[in-house]
Amino acid sequence: MWYSICDACPNACWHVVLVKHPDTNKLLAYCRDCGAAWANPSDLTENSFVIASRVLPSGAAQPTQHDIAASEWEPLVHAEVTEDQYGTVGDINNALETERRRMAEQSGEPEPPMTPDLKS
Repeated sequence: MWYSICDACPNACWHVVLVKHPDTNKLLAYCRDCGAAWANPSDLTENSFVIASRVLPSGAAQPTQHDIAASEWEPLVHAEVTEDQYGTVGDINNALETERRRMAEQSGEPEPPMTPDLKS
């Protein structure tokens, strides 16, 4: 289950959901369609985004209800989106990995290592 904070991304995409950074446990807003991520609600309001594949080098994890309740994002959660609708953690991590590889290829940097599967 994903927690949606926007039905439409500021970049004209679909849902913006919350994901958890597996290394820091910080929650980020994320749009799987354009790959944008926002660190906090004011960044989302101003559409001051970063590229998710850059800030989630180990992939993303699914936040729990406890994670949501303890975050600054909690007041913005207005819907739950199923994995059938939005995709699994594996789907999101595959998209992040693909974007990292594409960016490395375009920049001429060495290909980044595969990230571990974070489907837990």
